[in-house]
Amino acid sequence: MMFFYLRFIVPPFSSVYPVRKPRCGTPSRGANQSKHGGGGMDEQKQISDDATTRREKLISRRDAISRRIAAIDAKAGKKNRNEETRRNILAGACIRNKAAKDQAIAQLLDKELRAYLTRRDDRALFNLPPVARS
Repeated sequence: MMFFYLRFIVPPFSSVYPVRKPRCGTPSRGANQSKHGGGGMDEQKQISDDATTRREKLISRRDAISRRIAAIDAKAGKKNRNEETRRNILAGACIRNKAAKDQAIAQLLDKELRAYLTRRDDRALFNLPPVARS
């Protein structure tokens, strides 16, 4: 009598665990194939080719990302160099402006430039004589 009672409470097995149908695009297994392989050499070659293709795609994506990172780094480096150049120009302009107004600063600047500048064309910009070779 108990069996009869349980039949109405517990649903049949197939409704609790429905049978799964294969997804669209997934190959169905034939009679000679098991869940874990068992396919012929063609299937193994196909899997190998798919892995190679996926690997090549990932490598190309990695290379593209590396190029993008390099471009971003180059842009940041260029910006830093431009900012440093601008700082040097502004600092020089400030000091030259002060030197034009104060004779002591002008003499100090002349002394420092004579000691710092060694190239002939750099010294010529400030009307300094070439460095004597020893």
